[in-house]
Amino acid sequence: MTTKKIIFEDDTDQHARMIVRLRYDSLTQGNFFRGLVRLYVDNDFDMSRVIEKIKLEKSTMGKRKRQNSRKEIKQGEQLMRDLGLSKSEKDFIFDLIEEDFEEEQ
Repeated sequence: MTTKKIIFEDDTDQHARMIVRLRYDSLTQGNFFRGLVRLYVDNDFDMSRVIEKIKLEKSTMGKRKRQNSRKEIKQGEQLMRDLGLSKSEKDFIFDLIEEDFEEEQ
């Protein structure tokens, strides 16, 4: 497995506050961000609520698009339950898609 760096900038005060919170929770920055990314790409229900809040704050999507996005997520979760796919089977499907995408580029 290859790795990629994810880098972004934020102001000094926000960074200091994050470090304090991470130390309080006994988390490293890496573990924190890897955990967030995993929850995001796995479409974790609680994370989707956080994403909705961010979208609302940043106005990245209109109200109708946000509603459609929420509806599609619920439909996708229901489809996964209906198909009875396990986590490993789901991961295998995503790996196939990723390989196909890499071949196209």
